[in-house]
Amino acid sequence: MIKNLTIVIVLLITNNLYADPSIMVSNYNDATILSKEIDLPVLVIFSSEDCKFCDLLKSNMPETEDLIICFVDYNSNKNLVKQYNVSLIPDSLVIDHNGKVLKRLKGFKNKKTYSDWLKQ
Repeated sequence: MIKNLTIVIVLLITNNLYADPSIMVSNYNDATILSKEIDLPVLVIFSSEDCKFCDLLKSNMPETEDLIICFVDYNSNKNLVKQYNVSLIPDSLVIDHNGKVLKRLKGFKNKKTYSDWLKQ
């Protein structure tokens, strides 16, 4: 099972590397596993379908080559919301493969501010 998951992840990475420098993963657990395997932190963004600022953030997301990006639905991931003490959305966290928060940015920011924060 793990071997099959690794193969799928490698294929996704390969496709993403040629199409777009950002690595997008839709599942938090997969993102942390991949983070450990390729030694990159994860940008976890708590959002919701009915959040207009979340939509703005998604459509203005700067490209990153040194992060795995994972959007987490606020409404269907209450354990993660509680674990990371998410009180408003969007809420962006850069975490290591163990889930330790390296930095955090709450709320919507314009593309330049968000990009500058990611580079810090």
